[in-house]
Amino acid sequence: MKLKYLYICLLFVAGLSACEKEQDENLSDFDVKTDATVYKVGEKVTFNLTGNPLQITFYSGEPGRIHEYRSGRVLGVEKLFGSFATNVAYGSQPDLLSVWVSSNFNGKYTIEDIKAATWKNNVSKNFKLAPHSMSSTSASLAVSSGVLDLTGETEPGKPLYFAFRYKKKPDAEAGTQRNWLIRNILIEGSTILGDTPLANGNNFNLVYDENFHPDSTADRTSGISSSGVITLRAPSLPNPIGAKNIEVWAVSKAINTSEVNVGSDLAEPIKGYSNVPIHKHEYVYNTPGTYRVTFVASNKTAEENEEVVKHIDIKIVD
Repeated sequence: MKLKYLYICLLFVAGLSACEKEQDENLSDFDVKTDATVYKVGEKVTFNLTGNPLQITFYSGEPGRIHEYRSGRVLGVEKLFGSFATNVAYGSQPDLLSVWVSSNFNGKYTIEDIKAATWKNNVSKNFKLAPHSMSSTSASLAVSSGVLDLTGETEPGKPLYFAFRYKKKPDAEAGTQRNWLIRNILIEGSTILGDTPLANGNNFNLVYDENFHPDSTADRTSGISSSGVITLRAPSLPNPIGAKNIEVWAVSKAINTSEVNVGSDLAEPIKGYSNVPIHKHEYVYNTPGTYRVTFVASNKTAEENEEVVKHIDIKIVD
């Protein structure tokens, strides 16, 4: 009888604890307040919290930390920049490599479609390529092209395609083929939040001209490595292709020159499931402005996934 009574008491106490825990974690009790709405740069802002949710995350309202953009942020591209580095090795034929851009290429990676597009190579003269005297494939000796502003090459509402053309003359006429390596390719868009990568070497496609047999890979020796290094080359004599004018292109994917999704804004976790309750959070702003601060309280468990969002606007002045 005593054991039965003790068991009932334990169940009663456990029930009270569960009720108390459920009450403590009731999201309707969660709120955020500050002592003021205006603070100075460098001054500590104290956010007073009530309630006891299982998890709390904090968005400061600064760029990259805004709750509104938690699922992604699309920004306008204000400037477009390109850069890469090159090596050249073996052989003797000069002037094999050139750089091109197009705004009307249709995105079909065949030699017919490439030749049907309008390509401009006025950017070639502004990039620095490896000198003819080089004969090395070493990454440490690669020659940086410098960073070129490509903004003037873009057309409103149209993507830009960036390309490298390898054009070789017959060996007997101009000398043997050389191997060109293009590495560290980076096309970036400048936004209000900084520069964002738009393309690299892994975003290029190789296209061979009609002199390469479509059903044979024996002559198609150019390639793109897993690290984005593009190698452009062609067979030399006595291969029949060595006696022809040939072209191999490396053409980028379509580069959106109008806007770019820079990804989701991120929150700072300030309380996790296993942490003790917190009743304040302190933060310092170093730039003047008006910020919409957001706290997200949640009770995410295997049984439930509740969430409450609280906003508070503060102004930071000099």
